Amino acid sequence: MALAIVFPFLKLKNLRDIIKDAYHNPNQCGASRRLLGYGIIQVLASEFSNTPLPGMPKEGLMTCVTQCKLHME
Repeated sequence: MALAIVFPFLKLKNLRDIIKDAYHNPNQCGASRRLLGYGIIQVLASEFSNTPLPGMPKEGLMTCVTQCKLHME
C-alpha cells in the first residue's frame, strides 16, 4: 500500500518475520527492528481503519494503532 508506493526502494523480504519478532519477542528484538515492526503495523491498521473489510471492526484497528504508537514512543 502506501509503504510500497512511497518507498519502492525498500526491500523488505522478511517483513513478516520482523513484525512477528517485534510483537511476540520484544525483549529479544533490537530497537530499530521493533520500531520498524510497530511502525508498519500502525500504518497498515490505520489504512484498514479508513476502509475496513467485512468482519474487521474499526474500533479494534484503532486500538491497534494506539498500542503501536505507545510502543514506538
